[in-house]
Amino acid sequence: MPKLALALHTTTPQLQLALGFFCPGEELTILEKIADLGKSSSQLVHTYLQELMADRSWSDLVYVAVATGGGSFTGTRVGVVIARTLGQQLNIPVYGIPCQEIEDWEGEGTAVHKLLAIAHQRWQNHIPGDYRAVVPIYT
Repeated sequence: MPKLALALHTTTPQLQLALGFFCPGEELTILEKIADLGKSSSQLVHTYLQELMADRSWSDLVYVAVATGGGSFTGTRVGVVIARTLGQQLNIPVYGIPCQEIEDWEGEGTAVHKLLAIAHQRWQNHIPGDYRAVVPIYT
């Protein structure tokens, strides 16, 4: 049974969500959901999350990654709160990653793809991801 990982990049008007599927020892397969929602992004994130997780169980998530900013005040806050809530309720690691680190990542792909790749590397290296330590960065 594949494991799941969720990435939330809510710091810009473009909502970016990704779901990673993997089995131990295999490559990470990523399903992305990206929408140009403008200021509606923070209001519609839950709808898009439900669509992304359709036919999947939240309990199958093994970690969550979230972009912590700098960026939109409301968008960043919403993404961090969702990630922290999932981490707490599912008792799974949450990796908060600053947008600058995502931009500097050497890999290819969208920002949310890079976010998930960074978090996946940390998870594979058994680096703890404590939801309590994930906080928004405001610029």
